[in-house]
Amino acid sequence: MKQISTILLIFLSATSSGFAQEPYQQRLSAFRAVTGDVSSAQISPDGSTVVYRADQDTDNVLELYSVPIGGGPSTKLNGPLTGGGAVSSAQISPDGSTVVYSADQDTDNVFDLYSVPIGGGPSIKLNGILAEGGDVQATFQVSPDGSTVVYRADQDTDNVFELYSVAIGGGPSNKLNGLL
Repeated sequence: MKQISTILLIFLSATSSGFAQEPYQQRLSAFRAVTGDVSSAQISPDGSTVVYRADQDTDNVLELYSVPIGGGPSTKLNGPLTGGGAVSSAQISPDGSTVVYSADQDTDNVFDLYSVPIGGGPSIKLNGILAEGGDVQATFQVSPDGSTVVYRADQDTDNVFELYSVAIGGGPSNKLNGLL
């Protein structure tokens, strides 16, 4: 039987001569699936929260969660997933208030971009309507001030990938590149 994974954080204690060699470990995730794995994890810029992707509730269905770094109950961040859906990537905004993620949440194998408060709440779809066969790519970037997300997608024409920007809280997307 596959071992259930946990998020283990190692804190190195600062000393006058550098860092202590003894790690501090604490289990943060609360798995309910019979088997499960943490796929990736990030610490918020203020160090208070861990955001992670895991098949915590349903085996082989990657979803997005946040948990206080000191431990406690985890909060699912993504909206309900369509059958076969999963969260493919996530990034915490520089101010630590918002998580942006890519998922085939609404339609299997059609990836969109969403934002959600780091502590949970409704997710907002960020990208515009996609062309038939279009997707948002899993790599995107939140601006240093946390106000904007830049993403790559074949939003207007299938298999023609262009750059777009959108406010992190949603709204119309703007094409950034010139005519291709």
